[in-house]
Amino acid sequence: MKKSFDDVHDLPNVISSYISERCENNGVKSRYCRTKKINIMNKLSNLEFSKMKEH
Repeated sequence: MKKSFDDVHDLPNVISSYISERCENNGVKSRYCRTKKINIMNKLSNLEFSKMKEH
């Protein structure tokens, strides 16, 4: 189930589900995964924000 990266705004969702899948497959503690996901989401939204400011 590959998703395309055509829609940049969909990227957080793609990454989020990717992390979830990886964590479940590796049997990692879900709390750790959630924290990881939140960190990445924050970085992504900061990136989006700075891109928007540039234009």
